Amino acid sequence: MDRISANGIDIAYRFDGPSETAAATPCVMLCNGIMSNFSMWDQQIPALIDRYRVLRFDNRGHGGTELTPPPYSMETLAADACGLLDALGIDQVHFVGASLGGMVGQLFAVRHPERLKSLAFLGTLSVMGPVDMWNDRFTAAQSDGLAALMPTMMERWFTPEFRQSHADFVADVVANVTATAVDGYIGCGSAIRDMDQTSILKDIKAPTLVMGGGEDPGVPLSETAMIHESIPRAEKVIIEGARHLFGIEKPEETNRALREFLDRHTPSPA
Repeated sequence: MDRISANGIDIAYRFDGPSETAAATPCVMLCNGIMSNFSMWDQQIPALIDRYRVLRFDNRGHGGTELTPPPYSMETLAADACGLLDALGIDQVHFVGASLGGMVGQLFAVRHPERLKSLAFLGTLSVMGPVDMWNDRFTAAQSDGLAALMPTMMERWFTPEFRQSHADFVADVVANVTATAVDGYIGCGSAIRDMDQTSILKDIKAPTLVMGGGEDPGVPLSETAMIHESIPRAEKVIIEGARHLFGIEKPEETNRALREFLDRHTPSPA
């Protein structure tokens, strides 16, 4: 893990794949969901690094990235992502965002279209309420820590079958999640709570893949379909038999769809 100053904070990031000396190597930027660090992408990395240089980073207040006082806004988080590219000297990326990362990607795509080769969303929404739900979560986290949210979150994130058959793996996810600073969670949660980006979806110009989990209770298939239909020429893939974190629960299916999309939008070397 490395750190660099961008948009007024120190951002933790990591590169995988070809070395930075390969200037012509296309770059894939991975943006995390809330309460996670960039290890959430570990199962995607092997499927990408033969062709792509992969940039992972932690959102503000998460993982190794600097914590600032909440609340945050989606504008701030998108500016962090753009600032990181500026600081690293990267002109264009394939942007892949999971959950919160997809929300960041929506705004990034409209504010910085020239920085994108393509865009992929994994289990994301363009608006998410109600306000009271988020405020109740913040109160619980402040009183009892993020561990208080875990039973509900694990139910939303993984199917019962996966939680039973991969109990040790799920325990590791819980450990990573509960290591997140409460103020970082509240900061990014506030950005989600206050967001309504449905009206900007039509302005996204980059080739876009919208992915959803077939059994995701937090992102209904109707919402995935709405985002898909709102973005011009977007494509859609549903990962059946998985809930919100289908990139972890069904990595082979997720990686196959993501890689096929990225390859189609990456020119072959001359």
